[in-house]
Amino acid sequence: MEDLRLSDREGVLGREMGISMPLMGTGEQARYISNRDTVQFEMAHEQGERVTCRIGYRALVLFACRLKASEEAMLAAFQEHRTEIESVADDCYERGSISADGKSIVIGLLDIQLCRAKGKIPRK
Repeated sequence: MEDLRLSDREGVLGREMGISMPLMGTGEQARYISNRDTVQFEMAHEQGERVTCRIGYRALVLFACRLKASEEAMLAAFQEHRTEIESVADDCYERGSISADGKSIVIGLLDIQLCRAKGKIPRK
């Protein structure tokens, strides 16, 4: 799947026009995707449109320094830091760091570091 980073997604343009449509956690259980070594979770716009989000082992380590590379450990680390991770996903959406179809976000190391620099999530 091609991951294109765009700066003119509808969400970004809407915010520039003063229309806020943040992503919100759905509260659904996250899943481990073994062939990508990621934790996948869902978020949604206020109007209910869903965005699939993923965070991999290397990015999760920024939240849980002594994270073991296992499904159980990654899911536990995600649950422990879910609020901060969802904030990073919302920031990615706001910045237009989203797939070309607007339906998926892959959280990377730089996304987390940027949120910490902005003060949106605590520094470790």
